[in-house]
Amino acid sequence: MSSESIISKFEKQINELRSEYRERIPEKISEIESEWNDFKTGNKKWDGITPLYFLTHKLTGLTASFQLNEVHETANILESYLQYLIENKSSLNDIHFSKIDDLITELKSRAVTCLNQNAESEKQDERFLKQFSPSSSPKKLIYILESDQGLSEDLNHQIAFFGYNVQNFSDFNSLRNESIISSPSAIIFDITSRPKSIDSGKILELKNLHEIPIPIIFISAYAELTDRLHSVRAGSDAYFNNPVDITKLIDKLDSLTVRPAPDPFRIMVIDDEIFQAAYNSLLLQQAGMISAVVSDPLRVMETLIDFRPELILMAMYMKECSGMELASVIRQQDAYIGVPIVFLATDANRNKEMEVMRQGGDDFLTKSILPEDLISSIILRAERSRILGSFMQRDSLTGLFNHTKIKEQLMIELTRTKRQGGNLAFAMLDIDSFKSVNDTYGHLTGDRVIKNLSRLLMQRLRKTDIIGRYGGEEFAIIFTDTKVNNAFKVLDEIRKSFASIHQQSEGISFSASFSFGICGYPETDGAGKINEIADRALYEAKRSGRNRGVLSSK
Repeated sequence: MSSESIISKFEKQINELRSEYRERIPEKISEIESEWNDFKTGNKKWDGITPLYFLTHKLTGLTASFQLNEVHETANILESYLQYLIENKSSLNDIHFSKIDDLITELKSRAVTCLNQNAESEKQDERFLKQFSPSSSPKKLIYILESDQGLSEDLNHQIAFFGYNVQNFSDFNSLRNESIISSPSAIIFDITSRPKSIDSGKILELKNLHEIPIPIIFISAYAELTDRLHSVRAGSDAYFNNPVDITKLIDKLDSLTVRPAPDPFRIMVIDDEIFQAAYNSLLLQQAGMISAVVSDPLRVMETLIDFRPELILMAMYMKECSGMELASVIRQQDAYIGVPIVFLATDANRNKEMEVMRQGGDDFLTKSILPEDLISSIILRAERSRILGSFMQRDSLTGLFNHTKIKEQLMIELTRTKRQGGNLAFAMLDIDSFKSVNDTYGHLTGDRVIKNLSRLLMQRLRKTDIIGRYGGEEFAIIFTDTKVNNAFKVLDEIRKSFASIHQQSEGISFSASFSFGICGYPETDGAGKINEIADRALYEAKRSGRNRGVLSSK
């Protein structure tokens, strides 16, 4: 069976299943309404709403899996509200009753809307694919002053592959006027004369048109030190000789224009005292961190998988189990051996602190600690953990996850996907004829080709997707919450873009390509099996001619 027919069959099955479930949504909501009405005519005790909560929980999960967003949004609100009432053992009053009545009424209304959205659901895949399109995310604007239109178009074409939008100008005044209106991320001057003939005053004025100076890059045929010196005096931030090595130019553009804010630390708070947990969570959020609260320690594994914390802040004493017991359970999971655990207790006890350390804890704090001291301790531990984790988990050349970590992430993501009833795709990539690249152009050039591919993957994929360097010239990608046919389409577009990039080696331009194999869950189950089948599909792509992808249905 061809890849096209496999994709068509799979899409048909998914659409049929989605349509079938959409038709059953009114029935599911009727069950919720019936359960609520039975409750209202019964004892009206808070613990009687647990069955209602579980019905709503199922509706929330399934509407998320089938991308029925409007119903999911209201169901999620109702589920959260019921969970709050259960966890707080609230005494129900007319306000609670009115709120739940209103949410169920809204659910019924949105179900009617959902039934009329068959055409809309067919556009889900198209909208999904647009997430990966280079045009779907804002591009950094680059201006080029270039007298040779042919060179401009080629430079424009190459830079565009890496997420930049290039606008060409043939005269300085036009470029300056446009820079006043729309501040570019950088300006490139491709000059034909020696830099000493440049009016440095005009360049410096252009550079400082806005509060944040505009980075300036010169491209010139002249390579003497005096030429570079004149360019620096004119305000340049970088200087390249023709012919331009596109890899080095992109590296410089990235360093000059990309100022990514550091990702906030992800902290998990475990405490069965909900007010204490909420308080600590708020402190962390105010300090710019992301927090997830677990008030039932026996359900901690679900949140560990979904949230992927960088540090755990845990109460020492809880009703269901002690913090040390729970820490021991967490440490039994290989994926969480390195996650720091900081304990909170009502009082300081040196003997208890030593016992905590022996059981796998990393720090011991009292609940009376000043907020600023708590935050400082958390940040210090999280920063250290992130740095150490980077050394242990990241490939030194590309910054991507290494072989061990990407395989570990596949197991974690597959577990999460199976529990939530979703989809996952896994791809293996390999740069074609890479030995020939190394033999012809040298290993430094080969490294640049690897970095170009890693940069392209990071630029074109979502932040939620997980990319790893599997080894040598081989890469692996985990597409989270993604149907395998959609992942195939995305990766095939990236393959075409990579093959069009001009790779450079000492003034010589050449092209490189990659092949890939892909499979996914639920078509294939088990992390080892998914890995094996994706690798087998990659081999088939290489055997059948390279520069192509193979989708496996096994």
